[in-house]
Parts: sequence; C-alpha cells; structure tokens
Amino acid sequence: MNDDVQLLESGIVDSLGTLDIVNFLEQTFAIKIADEELTPENFACIRQLAKFVNKKKSLVEASAK
Repeated sequence: MNDDVQLLESGIVDSLGTLDIVNFLEQTFAIKIADEELTPENFACIRQLAKFVNKKKSLVEASAK
C-alpha cells in the first residue's frame, strides 16, 4: 500500500477504525491524542499519521526534559 493512500476517503478506515488507530497510537507511543487533533490533516494517510506521531513524541520528550 502506498503511504499516501487516503484512508478515510478510500474506505480503508471508518470512524470506528479511527478510534482503534488512536487507541493503538496512544498505547504504543505513550502519547495522548486530543479530540481536536482528530483532523483529516493528521489522519488522512499513513504518511500524515507518521508525521503527526513524530510531532507528538517530540513534544512529549521535550516536556520530559
């Protein structure tokens, strides 16, 4: 699968799937995803998800210092 395939628009992920992804990301990467971060920009495709998670991880690591 291409990292730029639109997950919601293509039907690969639905709204319940998005919640599963959020749960997985929060548990796996020790981040907290706020409701206002559940945007198409952050969850559109794998590439955007990775960018979003890296940003969140950087913020968590910076606040831990």
